[in-house]
Amino acid sequence: MLIDCHNHSIHSFDGSVPVAKMCEAAKGKGIDVFALTDHCDVTEEPQEHLLSCIESAYDEIFALKEKMPFTLLAGVELGQAMNNPSFAEKIMSCRPFDFVIASVHDAKGISDFYFLDYDALSDEELFAYLNDYIDRLFWMVQWGKGDTLAHITYPFRYLAESARKGPDPKEFLPRFRELFSLLVKREMALEVNTSGLRQKIGKTLPDEFLLTEYYACGGRLITIGSDAHYIEDMGKGIPETLEKLKEIGFTEISYFEKRNRKALLL
Repeated sequence: MLIDCHNHSIHSFDGSVPVAKMCEAAKGKGIDVFALTDHCDVTEEPQEHLLSCIESAYDEIFALKEKMPFTLLAGVELGQAMNNPSFAEKIMSCRPFDFVIASVHDAKGISDFYFLDYDALSDEELFAYLNDYIDRLFWMVQWGKGDTLAHITYPFRYLAESARKGPDPKEFLPRFRELFSLLVKREMALEVNTSGLRQKIGKTLPDEFLLTEYYACGGRLITIGSDAHYIEDMGKGIPETLEKLKEIGFTEISYFEKRNRKALLL
């Protein structure tokens, strides 16, 4: 069983592939459960054009649902809802999504860790950004509107591409353990994102160490996605990651249909 629940089409600002082509590619790759989850990053000022993008993505996916020989899910990746919670709610209610990914890409003072010059920062500045990022992850879980929390080590992906040596996510382990306990309490899933396997970091986001810690904290709800923006990346890294999850002790993988959790046995 091949499942990939984090993918982006042309309706994402950084995507380029039409919905129909991604669905045809999913069929060709033998993917059994496939979710398209285009970006909708929330800023302080409402960006109404995001609504039309997400609505168009949903409508195109919905029109193809019955034509595909696999489970096709219409989702959204809702980024940093804390920047404007009321607009985030508006986004979530614009269509009856199957699946909502809660994510964070920013921190106080920066729009995205992608743009951060890590090598120019003092240790104090870098730790302040990383701690603020984790604070925002906590906010997303407390808010509780998403189905899964995405790529929780996102900043470390770009840190690995810099000349700096560290810090490592392990240096934030007490905070991650607290986050995992909150996820368990709120019955919210944790995403394992395989995009890091294609990047210099060379690990899933989060990696095996943190996934083991999540399991130790009682976490059992896992979603998985390639975070593909291109056809060639769809499904990448997922079979080997599912094997790693089984080794840790996980027995099932979750996905969401009409916002209801479903599970596949590993």
